Amino acid sequence: MFGLDDAISNTIVGTIGKVLDRVLPDDKAKAAAALELAKLQQDGELQELTIRMSAIVEEAKSQDPWTSRARPSFLYVFYALILFSIPMGILTIFSPSSATTLITGFKAWLD
Repeated sequence: MFGLDDAISNTIVGTIGKVLDRVLPDDKAKAAAALELAKLQQDGELQELTIRMSAIVEEAKSQDPWTSRARPSFLYVFYALILFSIPMGILTIFSPSSATTLITGFKAWLD
């Protein structure tokens, strides 16, 4: 079990290191970020992150379509709500009473 966690931890460290190489152009900043990453790994905070990431990866690999699509579906619902807020803002400008009625109905539906 610990071998698997170490492999995931090393993969995460390698991935974060590659991201740091691309994001930070300054060599001193790269070295400081790499040092901080090494400290996190030694302190065990990276181990906690590794456990969280492994749970997410296992959910994504699941053969059950409900489990593997739960997070994206949840995000799609919120994306739709955010996009719906744009026309609602425009409706509020032109017809505040209609917007209030629509919002009240939506709130009642959610309740």
